[in-house]
Amino acid sequence: MTRVFANVARVSVAVSALVGAGCVGAVSAPGASPGGPGSGAAGTGGPATGSAGTGTVTVGPLTQPVPALRKLTIAEFTNSIRDLLGSNAPVPPQLE
Repeated sequence: MTRVFANVARVSVAVSALVGAGCVGAVSAPGASPGGPGSGAAGTGGPATGSAGTGTVTVGPLTQPVPALRKLTIAEFTNSIRDLLGSNAPVPPQLE
């Protein structure tokens, strides 16, 4: 069983390295303009108009957040392991 987890850990590290290598970016000094596509002169704003607020805030009822991920079923987990590690990957019999 530890062999399966070791293989999963190796695959996870490899995928993380590939994703990290695919990210490209540039860091410039604070306040410096990087230039390139999408850069341009700042616009001029008009006068700010409006009335002062009352200082009270009305808060509505809180809602339960929707989960972004869910747990895999045993069949989904087994299929994922076999997809990542090959069709002859050892899957612990406790899962099947």
